Parts: sequence; structure tokens; C-alpha cells
Amino acid sequence: MLAIHLEESDLEEVGWGKKMDSEVDAQSVKTSAQSDKYETAGPAWSERATAGELSAVLDPSGTRVRNLFLHHTSLAAAKHSVRRFAPRPGAHVRLLDYGCGTGRFIRQFGSRGYQVTGMDITPEMLDEAERFGLPQGCETKLADGGSLAMPDNSVDFIWICGVLKYALFPPAAACRGGDTDSADAEDPDFVPTYDGLAREMYRVLKDGGCVANLEMYVDVAPDPFLPGFGKAGFHLERIDVVRRENGRFERYQTGRIPSPLVPLNAAAAVWIRRALDDPHRPLVGFRDYLFLWKKPNHDTYTSP
Repeated sequence: MLAIHLEESDLEEVGWGKKMDSEVDAQSVKTSAQSDKYETAGPAWSERATAGELSAVLDPSGTRVRNLFLHHTSLAAAKHSVRRFAPRPGAHVRLLDYGCGTGRFIRQFGSRGYQVTGMDITPEMLDEAERFGLPQGCETKLADGGSLAMPDNSVDFIWICGVLKYALFPPAAACRGGDTDSADAEDPDFVPTYDGLAREMYRVLKDGGCVANLEMYVDVAPDPFLPGFGKAGFHLERIDVVRRENGRFERYQTGRIPSPLVPLNAAAAVWIRRALDDPHRPLVGFRDYLFLWKKPNHDTYTSP
């Protein structure tokens, strides 16, 4: 059990789950080629997978307190989203964690009784997710970066954390670790798959279901993230800022707060940002946005 499990009871290992080896074998070649499109600067996701439950998906070079703070800010956003927009846990309530990484949100949601499917494009991440433990009724699936291997209208709620920007911006974009402002980044060989993923999420989501998309380390206004989901048929419920990388409050938290106080202070930071910050405020620096999208009730999906 990792140190974070000792401090965060929300992530207790309460069961286990397995994906079939044959499923990985059948998709690994296709997915390895696709995953190259979604890499970030520095070590590949496959190399980062074994860096630790949090370091693998947050900041591999960050301090323990920094990664705890990053984790608990995203956890606060996840708890708010599920509490407000997801149905109560039940035997037939299915959540999708798209881009699940090491499975930290599978364990969070699963420990509360939800049936969770975690998808990721990197097989090594899924291996780590299972090594840390999956709650009973939860599973992992290898994604191909373009489609969702799930039936129509089969998911009640979708959670995404720090993933879809890789389907929207080219590798040179600063939000992907590149050295060009994301608004100006260009790559003639890059083919965005963001709109297609939005359509796939609309397809698998039940009527009235919601998508909560937390985009981390974004250096542009939220506008580029809006058209794809809008064209897919979603209604935008709201956009919140949940963290600013160079915000005064955030800098204080990651530099001076003892580890045991990080969860409470991270939740307070998110509350303050959501209540007072304007996502369209023109400031320099990275920020994290929470987009909440709803699929209308009594709507029928048709492929464009």
C-alpha cells in the first residue's frame, strides 16, 4: 500500500479486477502506434507509469507535497462533479474514467460503490492501475485514442482528467510540454481527434448524463475546448477555474503546508477558485479548467 493510501482513506483498496491478457495482446500493436500522438514532453507515458501512483500522472519531478496538492485539487473537482451530476451508486450505475492512468479515480469512485470502467491508451498505466488494486465491480480497458469500446447509452457519467488537450493541440503546444504558446502551435501532420471523442462520449452516455472534463496545465482561454462538445450535442453547464499554477494561494500551499493538511487546503483552494475566479480572465500562466457538459434528455444520437 502506498503512502498516499495511508493519508487518504478515499483511495483504500477495497477489491480487485482484471482485464484479459488476450484483450491487451489484440490491441497493443494498434494502440502503441496511436499512443505516440498523445505523448507529452519528457519521458513517454509508458516510462512514467512506474514512477508512482501520483508522480506517473502528475509531476514526475515534483515534490511529494506538490503531487499531493495537485492530486487533491483534482480530487476535489471530481467529488464536486460526481456529487452534483452523477446518479447515486447502484448495481446498474456505470462511470467511465477516460484516461485513467494509474487508476486513482477508479479507486476513488469505486470505493463509493460505483461500477467504474477505466480506459487508457497506455498498457503500462493499466498494469499499474491493477497493481494498486481495483474495487469490486471495476475494470480497465485499453483505449485506441479514437473510439470507445462500449455500447450506446451505457454510461451514466464520464470523468476525464488532463487528457483531451492531447487530442486537440499539437505536440509543440505549451500545454503538452512544448515550447510554443498553445494558441499558436501548428503541425501539419497532427490530426485532432477531439471532436470525434466528444461524439463517442455522446454516443455511450445515457440521456441526461454528464461529462466532467478537468483540463490541467492549460495556457489558453477555455474557448478551444467548446466547439467539439457543442457540435456533438452537449449542453455546457458551466466552466470553472480550479487551480492556477502561479497563483499566490497555490504557491503558498505547495511550499509551506505540511502533508497532513494538504487535502483540506487543496479543497479550500478549489472552492475559492470556483467561487471567485473568472475562466475568461486574461492572465499569463497555466491553469486548470473544469468543464461540465450534459447530454439532453430524450435525445437520439445519430452519427454525423
